[in-house]
Amino acid sequence: MAKTLQENRSRLGGLRLDVATTDKMGRDASEVGIGVIMVLAALIGIWGIACLFGGIIQSGGVSELINGYLAAVTGR
Repeated sequence: MAKTLQENRSRLGGLRLDVATTDKMGRDASEVGIGVIMVLAALIGIWGIACLFGGIIQSGGVSELINGYLAAVTGR
């Protein structure tokens, strides 16, 4: 009887998975989610740097880019 109670406490859900197994599945899902977020953040950062370099090249230099930005913001 005591063994049955202990076994029932160590099982979770209808799939009868061990608690340690469900904890590991949750941890693994979290690690995958964080990995996906990190990859997407890196891609967004690379895209931003590529756009910045493209703007510098098309404007003729860093100072021209800054002047163009300030002109666009202030309306002059």
